[in-house]
Amino acid sequence: MVIRRKQARGRPPEDPSRDSPPPRRAKAVASANIAAQFMTDDRGPSPKVRKIEGDLEPRNGKIDSDIKLEDESDPKSSGQSSDTCAICLGSRVDPTLLDNCVHSFCYSCTTQWFKYSEKCPLCMAQTKTFWHNLSAASGREAVSVSELHTAAEAARLAERGQSQPPLDEQECIRLRIRRLQRRLSQLQTEMSKNTRDDRKQEFRAANSRLVSEISRLEMLRRDATTR
Repeated sequence: MVIRRKQARGRPPEDPSRDSPPPRRAKAVASANIAAQFMTDDRGPSPKVRKIEGDLEPRNGKIDSDIKLEDESDPKSSGQSSDTCAICLGSRVDPTLLDNCVHSFCYSCTTQWFKYSEKCPLCMAQTKTFWHNLSAASGREAVSVSELHTAAEAARLAERGQSQPPLDEQECIRLRIRRLQRRLSQLQTEMSKNTRDDRKQEFRAANSRLVSEISRLEMLRRDATTR
């Protein structure tokens, strides 16, 4: 028993860090080595890998944990042109400028999009106006989204009426007019309750757009009646 105790006392202490997780430096070096395997070709490692390996040297005994690998697919790092239209993925032709979010697309793509929606295709911000002919000497030209949307809807109703009995077309137009009239009534009620000047201007503009849409549809309904 005495001999076993002496042997136990003379046994060197076990290293407590044997089962502990590897230090941060080891993890960083391992990550750099893995990246180097993917970025190395016959001519040797990429300069970005050599830069990363140099950045992994300790600074005042510490490793910078915020080091990130550069992504060559990043448009900013690869020099990708910003003149790409996000709708057609081609070069922007006659670029437009949206009023709220200032996103830009082809003029033809923009007009086609706002025939079916009143929100930006990228950020879904509500859009009332956009401009095109931005570099024209005579000045840029404004396009109202609501008028574009209304004209497209009227054209769709007219096209639909050519393949259906006139009664169906008149009914569709009549229902659309009733919905717009309800919106107009609600808007006028809000206008009477609001006393702020800036809100009054906004209400007047919306009121004018609704009246214009109703007038367009009334004309379309009269044309359908006289067929």
